Amino acid sequence: MHRRKRILIPIVGQGSIIHIIRTGLLEEMRSFCEPVICISWQQGDLTDELRNKGFEVYLMPAYKANETYSGIRKKIDAWYVRFILKSPGSLNNFVLSFKPLKYILIKRIKDFFLLSRFRFFPSYITKLLNDEKILIEQQAFFKVYEQWVNDLQPDGLFTVTPFIHEAELIARLLKRKQLPVIASIHSFDNITKRGWPAIFFDHYLVWNKYNKAELERINAYLKTQNKVSVTGAPQFDFHFDESFLWTKDEWLNKLKLPADKRIILYAGGVKAWMPDEPQYLKHIVEARERGLLPDDSIILFRCHPLESVKRWKDYAGLSSWLFYDSKPENKNGRKLDQGNVCTDDIKRLVSTLRHTDVH
Repeated sequence: MHRRKRILIPIVGQGSIIHIIRTGLLEEMRSFCEPVICISWQQGDLTDELRNKGFEVYLMPAYKANETYSGIRKKIDAWYVRFILKSPGSLNNFVLSFKPLKYILIKRIKDFFLLSRFRFFPSYITKLLNDEKILIEQQAFFKVYEQWVNDLQPDGLFTVTPFIHEAELIARLLKRKQLPVIASIHSFDNITKRGWPAIFFDHYLVWNKYNKAELERINAYLKTQNKVSVTGAPQFDFHFDESFLWTKDEWLNKLKLPADKRIILYAGGVKAWMPDEPQYLKHIVEARERGLLPDDSIILFRCHPLESVKRWKDYAGLSSWLFYDSKPENKNGRKLDQGNVCTDDIKRLVSTLRHTDVH
């Protein structure tokens, strides 16, 4: 009997769940291979759901690098961003602008000396890259991952998070055995906001021609060998699928919103990107209080799934025309990204975008 190819699929956060599982991509892959799901945190309900459908599910080993290795990676990241990536826009620079002046000055001085060393002593980056290859094999997690991957007997890897170190390490181990590794880019900005990739994958699936051009600019080999394909963003298909849409009455009932009002939606970001963003929500609330918005309007604030709603409530306050939509507070000590995303969560988002009057 012919053995089906065993393809490892890391799930390292909510984005992976949405992209791979909720889109139906996982079920489609099952038609031509044996998907082997590897989750980076304990998520009992998701594990049970997948195993009940006949999928293999395993918990990924812990990945915790020591300070020496992490320090080398940060230096290589700095070199990569400045001399290889050379992206015209940088999220890091935007986030840095919100930091205290003293912090910015110290960081600028450190960056200046580090980048000068790269510029005037080319052998320095060669040394760092060689040191990284040696040091990663000295990390406590390396042998654990190596044995764990061998035990799973994989024939390849598919990941939507190639920039996450756990997925990257699995890919490095498989590349040593000349096994195929394929990456689908989950978010349009991942290519230009992430750090140095220890390896390049055998093939990339991206949103659009701009993402394709970014990857091919970073690594010319990807262009000459036609290693990047434009496939679109699978997670956007939900918005064109009526089965992921609640009726307006059903949606209003679930969010406990009045039925006779026009609804202004404000979808918030996370503190790390825009620490002062709650002021914009408050401006809209104050405009409503002063009669600058129609009397039949209400404001619906949708909290980012990786953000706590508390800072928004503390700043914008409570009122009879302001409604907050957020997931329950994470009280288990896990990262906010480490939580299940169910079909109803997606229906809630799709319906909110469809039924609100102003975004």
